[in-house]
Amino acid sequence: MRKLLLSIALFVGTSSLFAQTTCITDTTYNYDFISSVKTLTGRYLHSYDANNNQTQVLVQNWDAGTSSWVNAEKYDYTYDANNNKTQFISQTWDAGTSSWVNTNKENYTYDANNNKTQFIKQTWNTGTSSWANVEKHDYTYDANNNQTYILNQTWDAGTSSWVGVDKYDYTFDANNNNTQYFRQTWNTGTSSWVNGNLEDYTYDANNNNTQKIAQYWNVGTSSWVNYQKIDYTYDANNNNTQMLSNYWDAGTSSWNVNHKHDFTYNANNNLIEHIGQNWDFGTNSWKNSIKVNFTYDANNNETEKSVKSWDAGTSSWLNSSIENHSYTANNDLTLHSSKSWDAGTNSWGYSYKYTLEYNPNNCMIANDNYDAWNSSTSDFDDHKRYEYVVHTATTGIEDLAKNISSIYPNPSNGTFTIALDKNYSQATVQVLDLMGKVVLSTALNQQTSTIDMSKATKGVYFVKVNTSEGTQSTTKVVVE
Repeated sequence: MRKLLLSIALFVGTSSLFAQTTCITDTTYNYDFISSVKTLTGRYLHSYDANNNQTQVLVQNWDAGTSSWVNAEKYDYTYDANNNKTQFISQTWDAGTSSWVNTNKENYTYDANNNKTQFIKQTWNTGTSSWANVEKHDYTYDANNNQTYILNQTWDAGTSSWVGVDKYDYTFDANNNNTQYFRQTWNTGTSSWVNGNLEDYTYDANNNNTQKIAQYWNVGTSSWVNYQKIDYTYDANNNNTQMLSNYWDAGTSSWNVNHKHDFTYNANNNLIEHIGQNWDFGTNSWKNSIKVNFTYDANNNETEKSVKSWDAGTSSWLNSSIENHSYTANNDLTLHSSKSWDAGTNSWGYSYKYTLEYNPNNCMIANDNYDAWNSSTSDFDDHKRYEYVVHTATTGIEDLAKNISSIYPNPSNGTFTIALDKNYSQATVQVLDLMGKVVLSTALNQQTSTIDMSKATKGVYFVKVNTSEGTQSTTKVVVE
């Protein structure tokens, strides 16, 4: 299911263990291509500990005038004996004093099961030359390591105390499926928690989520009010074949359909078509809205994604956008391009594209980002290039790269779903950018979880999933 693995797995004798050759970036060089002239602009220097945990990233800019490197930023990471990140400190370079100046610090605490129990963020106060609290997040888990509670607070400098923002309660069934989500917000005026949102989830015998009912708290009546219901249908292979959305009609006290999404799969369980429709209350019928088609190669890698919108005037599907992907023989992504349809010229025009290069160890060594399409010349004006100096490290991990069943959609607009091969008592995900910086880290409380990176910069990211059984997978995703 569209796995883009960063690493390769090799058998070690007849053992059930695998040896993972992991690609580790030592240096990243940044270039600008302006009028076809390649110009060096900066570099990232990466340092690691004996367990290959990244301990430092040093960012430097190239000064063409003095032909020398100039410090810009520095990130330092600390880990515990279980390789959990316990601290992150960022600093910027002060050219006037030729010294590093603190900017941000993050501290992480874990329980005996390596669950993150607390995260505190601080910023550097230059006036007092000390760290000042900003926000704090506390996490609680059940006996199965499911995250059952999150408390978010901000620091009140006036009272030198933590003030509540919101909190979340999660309930799970015997199969570790999240059955309820309950959110409350802190009311500073009454110094009390106020109900906000409530969502209930239902599952079938295969642990597929079959229904979600969402409610909001009505302060005036002090009661929960329905506002959305989504029903999910699955085929014999547990592929989601339909999503039916309903809204609550307070006047009739009943659910009314408003959106429908149908999904079709091929024999390899790859999604090949998605059709979205809206309910027309005037004609009491479904009206087409969007159609998305997917194409795959023999290795089940997605090679094309085409999006069309429905034109009610001509009763036909009209081109909207198209994405193309190419891969190496080892299923490494080498090209991701996006084009938009120009109705005026009846032709496709590029929006952007990424190209990626690899060495014989399947380590990415270069990445070109093109995002300035010139319609008059039918070519990209300028682009950015990143080149990587890498080395490999081998570790023995049981059942490597087997915990991720699929990530979809991929590419995405930043919101995608991670489907694990089964329910784990504990699973965590980290999303890293091409420089190796962690941009998101969270627990996966269900077999299927949604990741929101919709505010992230477009580009290629690595998704790393670790589980309580010691399995680890690293997958490449594209945010467009």
